[in-house]
Amino acid sequence: MLGRTARICALEAELLTSSAPDTLRDDREAASREAWACPDSLTDTFHRLEGTAAAVGGGLLLETRQLVTELDST
Repeated sequence: MLGRTARICALEAELLTSSAPDTLRDDREAASREAWACPDSLTDTFHRLEGTAAAVGGGLLLETRQLVTELDST
């Protein structure tokens, strides 16, 4: 997950200085889709948890979604 979000950040930085932004924009869109795949799969996993594990897992999922949403909105 962190690697995927780091890739979005790196592509954003490249977009700011690139002379060929269209290619990088396509790469960034692909990286965004990959980053969203992680919270989606975590959601399925956390639905099966109970008790304390569900609370911790839910908090982690919320933070993950917030991170990807923030990166995706740039």
